[in-house]
Amino acid sequence: MECLGLNNVDEITKELLGSQHIHISDSSTNLFGQITDFTGLEYANGVNFSLGSDTSSRTFDSVNDLLSSDIKEKASWIFSGDLKSVFPNGIDCSKFNSYLNVGIDPHNTWPINKVFSLNQNNYTSFFLSFSDAKIFNAPFTATNFMTYASLYIGNPYPSVPLHYNAEVQNSGIKFTLDPYYSVDYSKLVGQTFVNTPGQIQFPDGPFCQIHFSWESNVNNSNNLNVNASFSITFGYVASDLTVKYQDISGNKIADFKTVSGNVGDAYDVSTDTYKQNINGYTFKEVQGQTTGTLSDQGQTVTYVYTKNPVEAKPLTVRYHDTASEKIADSKNISGNIGDIYDVSTDEHKLDIDGHTFKEVQGQTIGILTDKEQVVTYVYTKNPIKSKVLTVKYQDTADNEIATAKTISGNVGDAYDVSTDAYKQVINGYTFKEVKGETIGKLSDKEQTVTYVYGKTSEEQAKEALPNTGDSNNIPVMLVGISLFLLSLKAWLFKQEFE
Repeated sequence: MECLGLNNVDEITKELLGSQHIHISDSSTNLFGQITDFTGLEYANGVNFSLGSDTSSRTFDSVNDLLSSDIKEKASWIFSGDLKSVFPNGIDCSKFNSYLNVGIDPHNTWPINKVFSLNQNNYTSFFLSFSDAKIFNAPFTATNFMTYASLYIGNPYPSVPLHYNAEVQNSGIKFTLDPYYSVDYSKLVGQTFVNTPGQIQFPDGPFCQIHFSWESNVNNSNNLNVNASFSITFGYVASDLTVKYQDISGNKIADFKTVSGNVGDAYDVSTDTYKQNINGYTFKEVQGQTTGTLSDQGQTVTYVYTKNPVEAKPLTVRYHDTASEKIADSKNISGNIGDIYDVSTDEHKLDIDGHTFKEVQGQTIGILTDKEQVVTYVYTKNPIKSKVLTVKYQDTADNEIATAKTISGNVGDAYDVSTDAYKQVINGYTFKEVKGETIGKLSDKEQTVTYVYGKTSEEQAKEALPNTGDSNNIPVMLVGISLFLLSLKAWLFKQEFE
């Protein structure tokens, strides 16, 4: 109504709109911020929108979302002043391609909340990314390009001449110190250059004026001048602050992070970027100052985590004798991987009736793991007096033919009566067989081993003679013959001398 010079809405017609070029600006009307429907502007000969007044509460997106494509194709935009209030979420260049043309007046400010902390190592070259500048979908094609970008430093003016050349790249702008200027860096140290808050028409501190110019189609042209402002400080490089990630035992569980900058730069490692979620662990505490300033001394902040419990394989405590025979029920130790166990105590080193502890095999103190473990307590059996084993010597008629031998000891002792010490040679007899176990162990029961012998054939012949008194006459006969021969010799000697 106001822009058409009318007093009544009924006076608006399509024909009237078709002959008009409508101008809507937040600087010429207070009603811009109250408009919720732009229907009808599609019939206008053309539409111009203007935003940038320091009193406006309207954003570009709040208007863009209400406009139909028919309105956009005949509409133009001009932005100026405080661009932050117009584009609170950043400047998305792709949204301008639907309009007839879009322009940003060079008299503007675009504060990006960026601080370049320069030092003796990097002050000759630094980089401003479009993402940091909150400029999205910046145009880069054969016909869409940036015509220039320059850096200005003021507030206060540098104590030594500084001039940086700006090179536009696909992802941002690279600033390089002009080699023509010889700079004594020590004279820059300690200086900070900032923009005064509340500036609307032009930055008064460090800024880069970026000029965009492109056409998205034959009916579209865009010409943007964005004064991206930021802060610059000059100092000396600080020692790194290291952010560590460890378990409660001090073991590293994630890659460390470093924070670099200049002496005096503020740091904040309390954010989610540094307080990480680490798989298999739960955050416990942080050691060190999570906020502060960098210095020429190295600093460390350590995030400490506890390992989430994972069930371990059991540890088995066994009780065996020296022959590896089980002598008591085993015990199982369960828990989580990493849990400490101790089976060296009296709870596990048992007193077992009839046995004496000898040794332990395996680690009695350690940690549970994902693998089964065994600790074996070994015991010797206490001696128990055994019953006697008797070795007998008999003939086939079970008559004793030699003195029996006995073996004594403890239950379980081994014996061996198969040797020559027990398998005797007995005069007049020949070994026939053995009855019983010649090799074995003494027990709590009496045992007997019997060697059986048969008589020799000579003895058997003697026993076969008749019982007449002549059973043993050979020696007598020999004596008689000897006496006869002596008597004969004496007689012959007597006859010779007669």
